[in-house]
Amino acid sequence: MPGTVEGEETTDIYSKVGGFLDKIFVDIGDNVAKGDTLAVLSIPEMDHELARLEAAAESARAIIGQAVAGITQANAHVQSSQAAIEEAETESAEKEANLKFRSAELKRTEELVEKKALLAKKLDEAKFNVEAATAALGTVAARVRTAEANLAVAEASVEKAKTDHASAVAKAKVADLDIKKAQTMIGYGTLEAPFDGVVTRRMFDLGAFIKPADGNSAALPLLTISRINTVRLIVDLPMKEVRWLEEGDKILFDRINVLPGEKISGTVTRFSAALNSKSRMLRVEIDLPNEERKLRPGYFGYVTIHLAEFKDTPVVPSSALTVIDDLYYVFVVKGTTCHRRLVTTNYRDGVIVGIESGIKAGEQVVKTGIGQLTDGQKVKPVPAENE
Repeated sequence: MPGTVEGEETTDIYSKVGGFLDKIFVDIGDNVAKGDTLAVLSIPEMDHELARLEAAAESARAIIGQAVAGITQANAHVQSSQAAIEEAETESAEKEANLKFRSAELKRTEELVEKKALLAKKLDEAKFNVEAATAALGTVAARVRTAEANLAVAEASVEKAKTDHASAVAKAKVADLDIKKAQTMIGYGTLEAPFDGVVTRRMFDLGAFIKPADGNSAALPLLTISRINTVRLIVDLPMKEVRWLEEGDKILFDRINVLPGEKISGTVTRFSAALNSKSRMLRVEIDLPNEERKLRPGYFGYVTIHLAEFKDTPVVPSSALTVIDDLYYVFVVKGTTCHRRLVTTNYRDGVIVGIESGIKAGEQVVKTGIGQLTDGQKVKPVPAENE
């Protein structure tokens, strides 16, 4: 069967982003190692975008600082309000004690006035003191309520400051992620070798605009890299032969178009689990060592696959076989008469045909001219070796 050489691995190197080819370090035929820088693109707009995002990230971090200061200030207001409440509550306790004292004094004054032990004006004075103490207590109570309200406002300010801080932190994280994304996109502008191999194709020169491959069917690869220390020999096997194929079957690769006389042995390495739906052929791959790089991707030759051994199987030349209504026949000669015989085959290689049933070893068949014969026709047989 015809066979074609391919690299063990072959990869087209595309750019995910668009830009101008600023540097290229390899050319066709160059050996590369995994991770080597192959080319660098210039993408000015992405550089500017990265600078803008970095500035935005700095601004976000400054806002975080402001939010932290806001939390500190709000906490100070809370503490101040709590102190004001404590002060007002202390004063309130003092005013309550004074009110109790004045109330008790009023009661004693009333009793003494009733007993004529004090003048009536003393009672008015005692009542005034009670009213003054009551008013003072009310004032202090108002101050307590005001301080509590201030505390509630301060605590709300703390919560708002914390929310502002969380929002600022989130925005800073988004800004950092935007920077990482921009850096990643810029990084796509540096193309590296995915594996050890050799450059087999280069499509662009310095200054060329490289179209992005992402979502762009018109994009072209910058380079093609192939691993050729081992190569794959590709053969398409006809459907009728598939049943005999096994991994490890011996092969011979020869009649190579650029290596006359070269014969390379190997074994079947792998084959597809399904046939091509259009050609009804099975893809077969043979891995061949190629340290000396005799074989290059694209070389063409012929592959003989030893699918099976058929011991004691009669064989006839391919020219002895005729097909009628998809059935195979040969003409068997007995004496001077030929008889058309239905046969089944188990292999054909283009030169000989293995006969599974229909004739026995030793029977004579007509090699040439079978299209002019009919069943039972008289013939004068001539041994093929005498032709």
